[in-house]
Amino acid sequence: MAASAAPVQLSLVDLLLTEEEAAELQRLLAELERKYERHAHILKHGTIDPFWHDSMNLNLVRSHILAAKRAITALCESKGIPVPEAVNRPTPPEYPPEFCVVCRPHHS
Repeated sequence: MAASAAPVQLSLVDLLLTEEEAAELQRLLAELERKYERHAHILKHGTIDPFWHDSMNLNLVRSHILAAKRAITALCESKGIPVPEAVNRPTPPEYPPEFCVVCRPHHS
């Protein structure tokens, strides 16, 4: 008796997206995760930027997170597929202009 192959299960996403669209969705989700990791890194370690407070970089990464969420949501809504849970992850707060993780003399 020959072993039968396991049935292939296709998700709704697999059925409604082209290969290119699925790849784009995966790229956007990976980018979103990288942005969250970058934000966490800056919040923990600060930056070495001599010209800007850490808040400027934190707020910049926050805006990248928002842009990635909008792009993911737009792609999913245009194809009628559910928006991934990653988009519901809380967006980091905005920081005041003078915020520094580790204040340096040139930032006082």
